[in-house]
Amino acid sequence: STTIKMTAHNNNPIPTLNFSLSPSEIVSSAKKEIESSNSLFSQLLSIPVESRNVANVLLPWAQWEGEFTTNSTNYTFVQHVSADSAIRDAGIEANKLLDHFIIEKGAREDLYLLAKSVAKEQDEDPEITRFREKLLQEFKHNGLELSPEQRETLKKKRQRLAELAVDFSNTM
Repeated sequence: STTIKMTAHNNNPIPTLNFSLSPSEIVSSAKKEIESSNSLFSQLLSIPVESRNVANVLLPWAQWEGEFTTNSTNYTFVQHVSADSAIRDAGIEANKLLDHFIIEKGAREDLYLLAKSVAKEQDEDPEITRFREKLLQEFKHNGLELSPEQRETLKKKRQRLAELAVDFSNTM
């Protein structure tokens, strides 16, 4: 039961990597992370269009992205370093679940329209401005400006590519 805790260069704590999760905890935690993420996006989508702004859409989204990435690492990193094959397999399963979720999220038109609904709002914070630009660019790269048929084809190809990448990584 090992955990690693470090401190960033600005003395803010870096979230702890937890190597003591069981295989079932790894997979169930990844599923909970996805459920929690979907809940947040449902909350953001429930905000009336006229009430949407940087503070109630982009800031929570940016915070989610940082937390999701960090939390996901706890469930996927073990596939590369654990001596226990059951834990590695659980890490692989978690990685596939999380990759599938990210691809689905990136192809959601409702989330794209949510991001676009606050895209014209000016913000003096350069980090938020950059986050907004990257978010919209990510949706564009995920095919949200393509026809629905082309978008679905792209999504399926991205899912297959993610599966192949995980399989390749684990064969190495």
